Amino acid sequence: MAAIAQQSPSRLENLFLQKQYSKYGVYCLKLFVDNQWYFVVVDDCIPCTNNRPAFAHSKSPNETWVGLLEKALAKCHGSYQAMIGTGGRTLGAANALSTLTGGDSKVIEIKPGDMDEKLWSDISEYNRKKWFMGCGSNGKAELGIIATHGYSILDVVEAENLRLLKLRNTWGRSEWLGDWGDNSKLWTLTMKKAVNYVNADDGIFWLNFYDFTMNFDHIYMCRITEDVMKYISHHKGEWKAKVAGGVKSHQNPQFTVSFEHQNK
Repeated sequence: MAAIAQQSPSRLENLFLQKQYSKYGVYCLKLFVDNQWYFVVVDDCIPCTNNRPAFAHSKSPNETWVGLLEKALAKCHGSYQAMIGTGGRTLGAANALSTLTGGDSKVIEIKPGDMDEKLWSDISEYNRKKWFMGCGSNGKAELGIIATHGYSILDVVEAENLRLLKLRNTWGRSEWLGDWGDNSKLWTLTMKKAVNYVNADDGIFWLNFYDFTMNFDHIYMCRITEDVMKYISHHKGEWKAKVAGGVKSHQNPQFTVSFEHQNK
């Protein structure tokens, strides 16, 4: 959610069928579940502890959209418990991105210290195409990185023979304290200009590719390709027999798919 809010807030706004306050406390949203869009109705009774929202919420007390959207997601996936994860693993940050955008998502595993050329090439390509990306820190993260926590990837830059990633802590605070962090002595005027460097306590920071691979163990990305969505076809069926195989297995639905053109 944080990655989309930072990079494309209009996509989140379009999930709400009504943009204004409802005097009845009822709101309708649309979410992409099981490869199709569903309308989800929720009320504004948000779980609270100590007079504050118990889960996701905006910094502004006058904004309720975060809690409403999270409640709709929890309704689709069974409970708030399904929303709780370590580094985005329970519901799956990639799955959540698909649910919110209708895009195609996947997870890429990272080995500690593995500065794989293909990995860098892939995330650079995703960044150029402006696909949503995030990452999950490992259990041994250090120097300000919160262990088993989710971060948004905002930019991927190669400049002055250096490979840097721009990340944002989804909490909007607590940043990387190592090389190329906000207060690092490595910053030169040339590098600051190359990456549009800003020193602010906003949860946004830079780190090099090696330190990234040492502190994060997976990347999740979501591909938004509007043209592809036009060619999705849905076919529904259900098993009629008591078991999947056996004499009556012919009653189970079967679909044959053939491709007339090779996918390049």
